[in-house]
Amino acid sequence: MFNFFDVSREEEVILTRYTYPCTLLTVTLALFLYWQWSKLREVAQKIRNDKYLIGTQLVNFYREVNNAVSASTSTATTERAGSKKVD
Repeated sequence: MFNFFDVSREEEVILTRYTYPCTLLTVTLALFLYWQWSKLREVAQKIRNDKYLIGTQLVNFYREVNNAVSASTSTATTERAGSKKVD
């Protein structure tokens, strides 16, 4: 199998015997590290959201309410003024 490396039959058997477990270990380790990295990113994103976005959302909520009230008031005034002109 490995004749181009000029190894003996015993070395070839040893190499073949340990190739599968080493490959399996490497793939398993890579998958575990990928899983850990994704969990770490999720935790970092959750911390970032808890720290920054909650306060911004609360501030934006009050701004949107004030803007919505003033926008609806000006729209209602414009609609009433427009309906008077039509009559």
